[in-house]
Parts: sequence; C-alpha cells; structure tokens
Amino acid sequence: MKEYEVLRPHFGDKDYKEGDIRTADPNVVRHLVENKVLREYQTKVDPPKPGTRRNNSK
Repeated sequence: MKEYEVLRPHFGDKDYKEGDIRTADPNVVRHLVENKVLREYQTKVDPPKPGTRRNNSK
C-alpha cells in the first residue's frame, strides 16, 4: 500500500477531495495516477543541517 495525494476530486472507496491523502494499492489506482487524479505522496524530509558531518580523522 502506498500513499497518494488527491489532485482532483473523485469517488473511490469514499469521497475524496483535492488535497486529501489516500492509501491504496498501486495496481488498483494506476489509471488514476496516469490520468493525473492522484500522485504519489512525498513526505517532506528536512535536509541535514550544516556541520552535522562526522569527522573520522585518524
């Protein structure tokens, strides 16, 4: 199961509105992704802060 962001309102297993997050089997919603109704949901990952590298000098 993957998470998808709803780009256009549609009715699936329930009524989805734009901006909702939907969890679904990729094989079941492939046609919705291809037709730009859904897109894979990307969680935001903060980039590492400067100075967090480890110094492994010997």
